[in-house]
Amino acid sequence: PGFLQPVFRIETIKSSINATIFPNPTANQVTIETTIILENVVIQIVDITGKILLNQKIAEFKTYTFDCSNWSNGAYVISLADSKNSLYSSKLIITR
Repeated sequence: PGFLQPVFRIETIKSSINATIFPNPTANQVTIETTIILENVVIQIVDITGKILLNQKIAEFKTYTFDCSNWSNGAYVISLADSKNSLYSSKLIITR
């Protein structure tokens, strides 16, 4: 008798929030800009080790700027989620 292997399925999640992150790469500040006003948005930024550097809920925004001058050089992941379960995720590079 053989062993039954579990079936794994990978699904790609398409972004339902249209956002732009600039400048990218950056050294000091980053701006997130969306095409429409988003409500009850959670912004989360995670480094390559999984450490959460920013986890903030904003009642309403179309443009949001934050300071990253104290962060190390490297790659980070920015995630947005709003009250309608719309999602956005992007890579951010910090270089000095």
